[in-house]
This record gives sequence, C-alpha cells and structure tokens, in this order.
Amino acid sequence: MHGAAAPPHGPPDGAGLSGRAGAPPAGPGAAGARGRGWHAAAAGGGGRGGPRRGAPPERVTGAADDLALAHPAGELDMEAGLAVLTGDLPAGAPPARALESVRLLLLAGDAVLRALEAAEAAEAATCAGAAGTVLARLGTHCSPVAVTPDELGAAWQGGRVQLPLAMARGGRAVGPMTLAEGRFHVGQLLAQAARTRALGAGTLVFCGPAGASDTAGGAASLADQRAAETLADGQARTTWLQPGDRLRVEAKGADGRSVWGAIDFTVVAAEADA
Repeated sequence: MHGAAAPPHGPPDGAGLSGRAGAPPAGPGAAGARGRGWHAAAAGGGGRGGPRRGAPPERVTGAADDLALAHPAGELDMEAGLAVLTGDLPAGAPPARALESVRLLLLAGDAVLRALEAAEAAEAATCAGAAGTVLARLGTHCSPVAVTPDELGAAWQGGRVQLPLAMARGGRAVGPMTLAEGRFHVGQLLAQAARTRALGAGTLVFCGPAGASDTAGGAASLADQRAAETLADGQARTTWLQPGDRLRVEAKGADGRSVWGAIDFTVVAAEADA
C-alpha cells in the first residue's frame, strides 16, 4: 500500500458535491503539488491480491501526457482501474464510514515495469525492511473528468462500479475488463489505507487494476494477456509497451457515452541527460 499522508492544504471536504469536475491536476503525487495538495496513494486490491505496501506516493499525470520510458527492457505494462478522491477520513474508520468519504470517482492507469516489479517483490519477500514496488511504479495517468457517485446511477453499487472498461493499444483491444471485479470494494480499500493514519480531504487513492470480465478470454493487463497466450500456445505473442505505442483507456455508461473521458497517451523514449 502506498503512503497516504493527508495533504497540508487540500481542497475542501466537498460534502454535498454532485456532478462532474476536472480531474486532479497533473504533477507530482506528493502533497502540495501545484499548490493544491492533491495526493496519490495506491490502495491496491483490484484484480490482484491485496493492498500494496511500503511505496511512496506516485507521480500523477494528465490523461494525454506522454509516458517517458527510460528502461525499454523493463517490460512496461499498464494497470487501468478506478481511483477515488476522498473527503476527510479518520484513522481506523470502518469500511462503511470509509465508503461515505468518497467524493469523486475517476479512471486511473498505473504504469508498471514488470521486470523490476518481480525483482522488488522477491526482495520484499526475503527482507523485512524492503519497501515493496517502488522502482517499478512509474506513475499514474488520471482521466480528464471526475464524477460524483450519484452520476453513475445504478452502476454504483456497494462500493463497486458496474461498468465495463475498454483498453486499446494502437487501436487493438486488450481485455475485456470490468471495473466491478476485485476482492475488495472501495470502502474496504479506503479503510485499509486509513488503518493507521487519517486521510485528509483531497487524498487520491488508486483502487487497483480492473478485473478480467471473461475468465475464458479476458485480460486486465498485458501481463494477463501474455500469461493466457503462454498457457494456450506455450509462448507469449503480445509484446510489452515500447516507445511509439499509444494506449487508450475508457469506460462508457449504459447510454454509450464516455463517463470520464479517455486516458489517451503515447509512450516515448526518455531523453538522456546531457
């Protein structure tokens, strides 16, 4: 789980909000970024295991910002899922209370280097002081629009969003996925994030990757797709993301309209230091 210390000058609690808002501004995930106090904290869960542990706040970037890749051999992947912006949440709050603290919902895409993730996970398993997946996490792209839970209508049920999630690489679909899957609902994830310290209004929590919506053919990430190919054919055909790849993530409601707008960015080669 990523640290979620409350920002010192976060936005107001936002009780009674209704409608849509611009997503958190791009910039470093640390508290006080761009003077607004938006703070990124990954609570984990989603389609994999439980909350992640020990890593610092991640960098939050805009929906269309290029993703600079400095390690092409690092096996770049994207985990897309739901993120929430909270009101004030006291330490030790139970899941029901934590669910009431949700102010805005948005999409998020977490960029991860799978090769480094595996190495860091192995280190964490053998070293009590290891910080978890720190180097492997490059940052989080957020959707251009955030919505209040009531905007989702019947699609917001019990702390879960009952909507499909579409991810495409260069126009070709990866998935199918659904935001409804996962071992934990939003209230449980927020309660875990606030287990030992309060979350201040404006804390942004990534709830983990979406789940595969079809166990026979669904994939929630390139890693899942490669695993399915290996099981079926003995080897993976899907390659990891490389400079030049374009990724698009979007969720549409029952009316066919985009709920949060699209995360749509291109992977570029990182510029070498002079």
